[in-house]
Amino acid sequence: MKKKLIVLIMILNCISVSSQVFKVTPKGLINNKGGNSTTIIADNKTSKDLYEDALIYINETYQYPEEAIEGNVENKYIRFRTFIENFTTVKNGGVRISIDAEYSIALKFNEGEVEIFIEDLDLGGLTWKGSVWKGYPIWNKKGKLRMPETKLFIETYFNNQIDVLSEIFNK
Repeated sequence: MKKKLIVLIMILNCISVSSQVFKVTPKGLINNKGGNSTTIIADNKTSKDLYEDALIYINETYQYPEEAIEGNVENKYIRFRTFIENFTTVKNGGVRISIDAEYSIALKFNEGEVEIFIEDLDLGGLTWKGSVWKGYPIWNKKGKLRMPETKLFIETYFNNQIDVLSEIFNK
């Protein structure tokens, strides 16, 4: 029984790693090809359908959607800003410090697909790589991972956002 459970965990782990779109690296949040975007395929949907799906999502998700939307070209493009208070915490000298997050998602609509960009990601004092004297780096100056839990949390959060958007566009 224990061996079956271990095999199941290994299979699930492989599935989640292979479906990962964004990863945190010393250079930042990037896709598997080194860029900052990913594409969702939405067969049988026009750019107008996808644009309307995005507007519905934003209106249902954000308390003040008109303030969240930063850019809008009907049926072609929409960009919206997200702020998350207490996004994560980091340990500093034994004390947990709360980190807020703010970022934009830009959506470009084409027939049957949506290209998603994560832009202007601000994680408070959290940095990708650097000195502990200049913030809270996930990697030290030599490239050694300092905060594996934080790395995993950020990856999971943004990949879950892509999954949510994929569901929205593939209804």
